[in-house]
Amino acid sequence: MIYALIETSLTMSLIIALVLVFHHFFGDKYAAKWRYYIWFAVLIGLLLPFRPDFEHPLAIKAPVASESVIPAPTADVSDSMSKEIVATTPNQEIATSDFWSVPLIIFSIWLAGFIIFLAYNVWKHYRFLHMIRRWSDPVTDKAILTLFEKEKETMGVASKRIAIHMCAFEISPMLIGFRKPIVLLPNKPIDEEELALILRHELVHYKRKDLWVNTLLLLVTAIHWFNPAVYVMGKAVQNDCEESCDEALLQGADIEKRRRYGEAIIGLIRNKDVRRTALSTNFYGGKGH
Repeated sequence: MIYALIETSLTMSLIIALVLVFHHFFGDKYAAKWRYYIWFAVLIGLLLPFRPDFEHPLAIKAPVASESVIPAPTADVSDSMSKEIVATTPNQEIATSDFWSVPLIIFSIWLAGFIIFLAYNVWKHYRFLHMIRRWSDPVTDKAILTLFEKEKETMGVASKRIAIHMCAFEISPMLIGFRKPIVLLPNKPIDEEELALILRHELVHYKRKDLWVNTLLLLVTAIHWFNPAVYVMGKAVQNDCEESCDEALLQGADIEKRRRYGEAIIGLIRNKDVRRTALSTNFYGGKGH
């Protein structure tokens, strides 16, 4: 089983490299959403590392001898067999030593890494939620709430219960929460037009279920924690997710609206260090992106 995992991880590393090269040279030739969908297919391939080994239908099995054909052992043969069994009994220690085989040792190392990686990220997520509960408050500004409801209606999610909070510490706008989704905003002045674009950006994430894709990415990274290519892929997935979201948001927009949106992003990335969690969206993919 562990060898199947390693083999799959190495094979998918080659596919990840090919996809990265293809996106680098031809990514601007097609919509960002297709790059995002391609990564989703790669994630599924990485999530299913264990493939069943089906026996070939035409395989011919060796005939099994019938018990009736085997003659009963004579007394002398029985005595000699008993002596052999008694003689080999001490060798049970060899079988016990074989318990810690190489595959089991490798599997134990992988399992430890899987548990540590997943536990750390889950702990980090819940620590972030605790900070949010302590340092954020529901938005009470009627103008912002009215704008938010307007954007929800525009995105076709007016009936969904999505909260909007203002956070006291440095964050980028983000969507967080599966059962009770919350749009988090930094506690800083934002122009109304820019705020409308920011809110719509997070609502696009909500409508596309991108939080679940982030969960899938976290699980895949935990399974393949030993593979550096998976971490490179993770950054590419997040960047293409944000870019495809921007693309959906600005579809049909004129140059002025695009300029204002760009200014909104530039205004937010001046903050070098912003807190986030793996199970949240992010308004931008970093300064380089």
